Amino acid sequence: MSKFEFRNTETLLEIEGKSFTINMGLPETIKSFDQLKGSTMKLLNDINEFQEKGKGDIEKIALTWCESAKKAVNGFLGAGSYEQIFAGRTVNLIHHLDLLSYIISEINQSEKRLY
Repeated sequence: MSKFEFRNTETLLEIEGKSFTINMGLPETIKSFDQLKGSTMKLLNDINEFQEKGKGDIEKIALTWCESAKKAVNGFLGAGSYEQIFAGRTVNLIHHLDLLSYIISEINQSEKRLY
């Protein structure tokens, strides 16, 4: 007899001592990933323009991207997860980049496992 079981599409992450689950199969996870790619490309373009032409407000560029990162984290890990992770912290671009780099790395590993 043949048997079918759904694959586990969830990956457990530990961030700052707290546990979070990312579910690769959820539409909001996929949407968050696409939005993050778009906002990251815009960040890189804005930084290049700032460096090459001195155009733009680098603080505003960084804060805008951190806001995009907040949306991505909540999209990946669930509403309110960003607030749990960053509670009591000052907005820091490097911390946002490090966190998203970790999450993206885990997503990539999960994709290899699933496909």
